[in-house]
Amino acid sequence: MVRNLKPFLRLLFAGIKNIIMSLFLCKKAGLVYKMPICKKAEQPLKAYTDHNKFKLYLFDIGLLGLMVGLEPKTIYNYDYGSYKGYFAENYVVQELSSQWEQALYSWQEGTSEIELLAMLDGQITPIEIKAGINKKAKSLAVFTNRYQPYKSYLISGCPIKLQKQGLSCMPLYVAGLI
Repeated sequence: MVRNLKPFLRLLFAGIKNIIMSLFLCKKAGLVYKMPICKKAEQPLKAYTDHNKFKLYLFDIGLLGLMVGLEPKTIYNYDYGSYKGYFAENYVVQELSSQWEQALYSWQEGTSEIELLAMLDGQITPIEIKAGINKKAKSLAVFTNRYQPYKSYLISGCPIKLQKQGLSCMPLYVAGLI
């Protein structure tokens, strides 16, 4: 039985090698952003990442919409279900990556997830992204209770607002101004 698995395993590993090489080339060409996922939000962030766990974002949300078959009218009417969240995340990553030289990270612990972590003024800063006007950011509350960041951002469809304890709420369209 082990003998019969060898050709299958050889093909499987060849396929994985092709995927890894394709991702590497797309990242080098600037076509995708590879965002490592942190297990802990402590400095240095890179030390708490696993190179096998990451998020992948396309460099242009217009092309992303085209690739998944979203018509411009659907995007304009804001009528594309739960995919809006990934679309909003991709937009913010695209905006920040074009402005900043530094690496961006994501954070996951248990069921909590913060879309972006960035080093701002020497501090780890969480950036939570919501596609709609939802002000509930449970993961941001978990992160804030656990790590007490100096600043945090909630980027959503809500207007600009400075809230308690260093939380700034910003609309999606000004994400690049953080």
